[in-house]
Amino acid sequence: MATVVNNPSGTSDNGMGLIVGIVLLLGFVFLLFYYGLPAIRNASSPSVQVPSKIDVNVNPGGNQSAPTE
Repeated sequence: MATVVNNPSGTSDNGMGLIVGIVLLLGFVFLLFYYGLPAIRNASSPSVQVPSKIDVNVNPGGNQSAPTE
């Protein structure tokens, strides 16, 4: 008597993983636009104030106040 082996195809994927992935991707893109873009627009660079006049005191004749050993 011959033995007949019926192997199932093993693929019962109906595309549900693809639909879940697309929904998650759309949710991430929505959150990026809703929270990310306004945060980037409102972010300002730190302001640096440069004085108009810089006072530099130079001791002529070198360092005369250094202690000697």
